[in-house]
Amino acid sequence: MLFALAIQLSVALVAPGRSLLVVGGSGYLGREVCRKAVSNGWNVVSLSRRGANPEPDSAELSKVTWKAGAADDEALLSELCASSDAYVHSCAMLFDSESGLANLNVLTSGSGSQVADGATYATAIAGTALPLMTAAEAQGGGPLVFVSAIGAGDSLVGSTLQKVAPDFFLARYLAAKTQVEEAAGQYRTGGPLLPMLARPAPMYSSTKLDVLPLLPVWNAAAAVLPFVEPMLPVKQVGEAVVGAVEAALGQSEAATPPLVLDAAAMQELTPLATLKPVTSIDTLTSGLASIARLPYGTDVAPAIKEGGAVALAEVAEPSLTLYEFEGCPFCRRVREMITYLDLAVTIMPCARGSRHREDVKSLSGKTEGVTFPYLVDATAGVSMFESEDICMHLLNTYGAPRGVTTLPEPSDYFLTSTLVSGWVPTLLRPTRGGKVEERMLGRPPPAKPLVLYSYEGNQFCRLAREALCELDLPYEMRSTGKGSPRRDELMALSGKTTAPFIVDPNTGGEGGTAMGESADIVEYLWATYGA
Repeated sequence: MLFALAIQLSVALVAPGRSLLVVGGSGYLGREVCRKAVSNGWNVVSLSRRGANPEPDSAELSKVTWKAGAADDEALLSELCASSDAYVHSCAMLFDSESGLANLNVLTSGSGSQVADGATYATAIAGTALPLMTAAEAQGGGPLVFVSAIGAGDSLVGSTLQKVAPDFFLARYLAAKTQVEEAAGQYRTGGPLLPMLARPAPMYSSTKLDVLPLLPVWNAAAAVLPFVEPMLPVKQVGEAVVGAVEAALGQSEAATPPLVLDAAAMQELTPLATLKPVTSIDTLTSGLASIARLPYGTDVAPAIKEGGAVALAEVAEPSLTLYEFEGCPFCRRVREMITYLDLAVTIMPCARGSRHREDVKSLSGKTEGVTFPYLVDATAGVSMFESEDICMHLLNTYGAPRGVTTLPEPSDYFLTSTLVSGWVPTLLRPTRGGKVEERMLGRPPPAKPLVLYSYEGNQFCRLAREALCELDLPYEMRSTGKGSPRRDELMALSGKTTAPFIVDPNTGGEGGTAMGESADIVEYLWATYGA
């Protein structure tokens, strides 16, 4: 846990003007390393045979210094290392000139590179990585990530293959990687150079057509077989490599990155904003979750619609705090009632691992058997467990004075429906909104709660609430269901009446940060509070 926390803090410790040398920076993985490093504020130099930007339209890659040259040129490496603070070696090929398959490298390299005449694994991998290590140490050392491969080093499969079929192309490939790994282990025992060995499985992207067909089978095997490492997106591996370098620069005894970066370590080194994007699958399953609960959670009560902006004139805006979590079907029932009554409520997320679960114990006086949701109504001076009791309390206290005396239609089914269809959204989104992200454990909350304009039945609002729950961030939820008078407030803020819409008073200066669009909100939340 200390290692994970230090990784996040290390980004802030990268001093302005830090320089990173990437050998093989124009390659499939190398360009992702360059892209992430530039976005994190590094000055990046790439050394490759071509010395050309592989993506001229990329804003990040246009800031890289592209250097053409031989990666085994000791004098050139010494010159480049002299002005670098950290190093990445991402220079390799799957088929060398002796494999008999060299022409296929154009398809498998991911960058369309061709094998140089006479290039072998020994010359392209060990012949460039070992001189880089020598030059880097001579120039003062620092973190160095060597991109190795699964099966290299002490792997049972790799070592067996190298013994029984040493001339097979894959055995020679792994032998070259292993040679570098052994040298890196020696450097790690002392001296100024801090090598790290990234061992990704085959990496994939939407354009890597030779690997994509393997992805479902490979990762299904990885899920059940402990000796199979999952395939990761090439972007994620690139970000993990930069994360390892930054963690090493900000290292303490607890934060020193391990010598070998396997899939688990690279997962930990990857920014949460990269691991938690809104995908088309998220949108689909969230939409199905909303459909499963129709007609609940979408419209405010007819009497409140008719009451317009003065609907709360008969009742002071209540001070309500709800302890709940997104994946709980009984919490969902209460949120549906909040939409129906058009209430504003402070949400204290209580997913597994949440700091707020202890608050419920303190407030309720219960040390065991604590359930969710739990409502604290400071206006009425009461607090209570049990979703049915909470719904009836809200209806009688804040609905009846405004002419709302019945449950949402069909009213006879509202409470019992939780046991029938209330579990469906949880089953459709089983990994979201139920557990606090491990890296967030122990972190203090922001100074002020965020504000979210949302309503329960909206599939896009659900995505934002899930992120807030997993980040364990308190927020004020201002209900904006269909027909809500509060949509006028939303229109004044955003120029639209669509939800979700978030206001973060902790960032962005005096007015805070405000934005709509669920994908943007989710990315912002993970990048801001998960970094």
